[in-house]
Amino acid sequence: MNQYALVCTELDTGGACISQQWQQVYLIPAESGTAAELFLTGGFSAEAMGIGFGGAMTLFVAGLGIGFALKALRRI
Repeated sequence: MNQYALVCTELDTGGACISQQWQQVYLIPAESGTAAELFLTGGFSAEAMGIGFGGAMTLFVAGLGIGFALKALRRI
């Protein structure tokens, strides 16, 4: 929803606002806060990355093992 909000346009050296201006902004509703947080932070999860990486490595090792076994069976 588009609304007007007071926005700080200039800060002094101490970090205090010295110039403000009304600007039209889009405010995110509170009920979509989780989606906004994922969007703003990139949605990276170290736990999910660990699970995905572990799964990929497991499949790689399983495929490599099956390949070695088939290679050995072909020689017989």
